[in-house]
Amino acid sequence: MIIGIDSGITGAISIMQDNGALFDCFDMPVLHDGKRRLIDTNTIKGFIRTAKAVIIEKAQSMPGNGGVAMFNYGMSYGVILGLCEGLNVPVHPVHPATWKKVMLKDMPKGKDSSIIKASQLYPTLKFTRKKDHGMAEATLLALYGIKYILR
Repeated sequence: MIIGIDSGITGAISIMQDNGALFDCFDMPVLHDGKRRLIDTNTIKGFIRTAKAVIIEKAQSMPGNGGVAMFNYGMSYGVILGLCEGLNVPVHPVHPATWKKVMLKDMPKGKDSSIIKASQLYPTLKFTRKKDHGMAEATLLALYGIKYILR
């Protein structure tokens, strides 16, 4: 299994077979600690343990995001990298511009492009919420890994 991860609290995880067949796709598992949300490392560890490789979008600062949001984003990214290393699962961070240049070629700019492309490739996936771009991006990351990193 190959896992694609759009990291962050509002991110997602996509699990694919080595041939690119979609196995599962879901929102990032989170725990609630009062007002705060934290990624559920035990649940994520269970998925990573079964993976042949993890393809994760490389964390970077985003203009307009506050310090707390960026800290939480970087923290979840680092935790996932640590889980992969601790479980001896190869992890491949990919810069957003790198995978999007290939996977979203000839698509308009914006979050909707990922949803459109993932829907074309996997028509059984239904993206009905605004935040579903995370699932679309995790799916495209996993497929990018299969086609261009792990071949």
